Amino acid sequence: MNKNFKLPCDTEFIQILWCDNANIIRAKALHKDLYKNSDYYVDISEAQQAISTTGTVVRESGLNPVGEVQLVGDPASFTPLPYSPGHGRMMGNMMKDGEVWEYCPRGFLKNIIKNASEIGFKVNAAFENEFYLLRKDEEDIVPSDNTPFASTYAMDINYKVTRDMVEAL
Repeated sequence: MNKNFKLPCDTEFIQILWCDNANIIRAKALHKDLYKNSDYYVDISEAQQAISTTGTVVRESGLNPVGEVQLVGDPASFTPLPYSPGHGRMMGNMMKDGEVWEYCPRGFLKNIIKNASEIGFKVNAAFENEFYLLRKDEEDIVPSDNTPFASTYAMDINYKVTRDMVEAL
């Protein structure tokens, strides 16, 4: 944990996130006053890494609700949430008995990057933003256009919105 990290004074709640094995971003939140020494963490059951997209624990995983791991916030990833005043987020590392838990996705990724580096590779990664552009008509919220997937026409008629998004990012 970074002992030099100071939570912004206007942050009241911290959401600690993890990506589970069903590729769902999950979070648990805590109030800033719970931890005065900058060690922001919450306990989660081991079964959290065995929940399927249907919300049930996959029995064959061997993980169950008995046994906990700590989800320790990574201050380097802290992001205030401008759309939710007083709230911020940080990614979490899953720890058990003071060590990175074997089922921690971030720990796994860090290990892969380290191993790749040791044999001369550099890992570069990014994400692809996918979303729908919607608009409100007289009765409902509807798609901004009815063009086919990946249509250049859709890009042409929505260029102002996409340009504004790029500039904002």
